[in-house]
Amino acid sequence: MPNVSIVVPVYNQPEVTKQCLESLLAHTYQGCEILVIDNASDGPTQSYLKTLPVRLITNDVNRGCAGAWNQGVRLSCHEYICIVNNDIVVTPGWLEALMNFFQSHHYSMISPAMREGELDYDLDQFSRQFQNLWRDVTLRGEFYGVCFLAHRTLYQEVGLFDENFRFGKFEDEDFYFRMRNQNKEAAVTCTAFIHHFGSRTIQTLKKTQGDFEEDNRKYFQKKWKKLYLWRKLRKWRLLGHHKHVTDLINRTRAFIAGSK
Repeated sequence: MPNVSIVVPVYNQPEVTKQCLESLLAHTYQGCEILVIDNASDGPTQSYLKTLPVRLITNDVNRGCAGAWNQGVRLSCHEYICIVNNDIVVTPGWLEALMNFFQSHHYSMISPAMREGELDYDLDQFSRQFQNLWRDVTLRGEFYGVCFLAHRTLYQEVGLFDENFRFGKFEDEDFYFRMRNQNKEAAVTCTAFIHHFGSRTIQTLKKTQGDFEEDNRKYFQKKWKKLYLWRKLRKWRLLGHHKHVTDLINRTRAFIAGSK
């Protein structure tokens, strides 16, 4: 199995960060590196990160999501790079499933299926049942900005993330647009499954940094003016994808409940 550099930007949120990193350490196969980019977290988070067997890069200022992702890509050791948010929890075999899917398909970027919200269920059991039931399901033209795997050549051909997007939001869609312009495809595979708590860092930053999401939206609209209508149509189509995944999740929950 090829080695992978897993890039994890962190800005505080010690509780979810701990769950994320401990799951990565427990469920990532040997030979991979976990590269943590600390975006100037407070003392408690910094102290915790220093106790972990990870490769830690500490920034003096918060360089935002795009800046941390770019650092991770530049500093990563391996040919395959998986970028993950610090508010996800992975499951056994998650990376093997992503790699197997990536190597057997033509997609340039892939993400695992995921469930969002509170982690108030047996994630490992749910993941096993979900994959057993729906492993043949692939969502073309979709990816999740909280977890995506690609080969290093994708960044060499498309470029890195646009750091003009402040803190977070829209930098992943901007990258997708540039991929699309080069006829490169993304997909979500149901052979892998993760949990996502849901934009914890962004929600916290909004309380102290103002409405940077609106600034990012305006910058995105200006940059992609000719394609903004297409983006709205894509958003409408993706709602169908999300409803489809939600339906699969609900059917999995019903299956588990019925088997008890």
